Amino acid sequence: MDVLILGNGISRLSFDDLIRSWPGEVWGCNRIFYEYGNILSRLAGHTDVMVMAREHRSENQHEYEIWGGHLGKAEPAEKRWTCNVKYWADTGSTFVAQALTEGREIVLCGFDIGGPDLLSPKHETFRKWQWVDRWRVLLRDFGPDRIEFIGHDHLAFLLSKRPATEYQRSYIGGKPHLADPDYLTAWQKWSGRPLPGLPEVLELVKIKYKDGREAEMQEPIAIKMQAKGKVEIIKPERKQTAQSTQSRPKKEDKKEKIDA
Repeated sequence: MDVLILGNGISRLSFDDLIRSWPGEVWGCNRIFYEYGNILSRLAGHTDVMVMAREHRSENQHEYEIWGGHLGKAEPAEKRWTCNVKYWADTGSTFVAQALTEGREIVLCGFDIGGPDLLSPKHETFRKWQWVDRWRVLLRDFGPDRIEFIGHDHLAFLLSKRPATEYQRSYIGGKPHLADPDYLTAWQKWSGRPLPGLPEVLELVKIKYKDGREAEMQEPIAIKMQAKGKVEIIKPERKQTAQSTQSRPKKEDKKEKIDA
């Protein structure tokens, strides 16, 4: 895969290390330049975002190009889309259309197709079923072979005849709309709330990612991620040596201490 395209869905929270170590081109949407400006190759977004992105690039000696064309002739984009105008819509899907038109293979991170957005408060209250329709047009015209999602794989849903409104039924109601363990972890981090249907206090277990990083995670999520081969649950070691057994106070010793 030669292009990583970043959206701002909360699933992106689970993949910061992967993003920063990506060996190829990285394209990003809207104000993501504040986080990843030093690794971006291209940026696209709203008109005010483009103005800020230019200033930020100059101040920090970054090198990303600013793309656009779908917001009008007066927008401050430096490069204009060459993909068919019928794909000019939201920034994310237009970026995808541009990459596919150029013949690229793409990996997508932070494309949750609705739900909370890291840079747009209350974004989860907007009904984004039209994003599903746009994606289905892209898949019809370009096919799925050059597209890979990091985290939840939307392709099965997008290629099906399931209602375009299916995702929004959950996120409009304040619930996570994707069952993927990575997304559920990000949703908890973003919302600060327990997952719906789970108890308020869940036991934390220690886990190890494939790259060797260790962390703590709520047990139900850790079990699901381990089943998918993404983490390993580290079981605590039992340290019961003969010496430690001998050093334990006898029951009568405890009683004498209490009586004293």
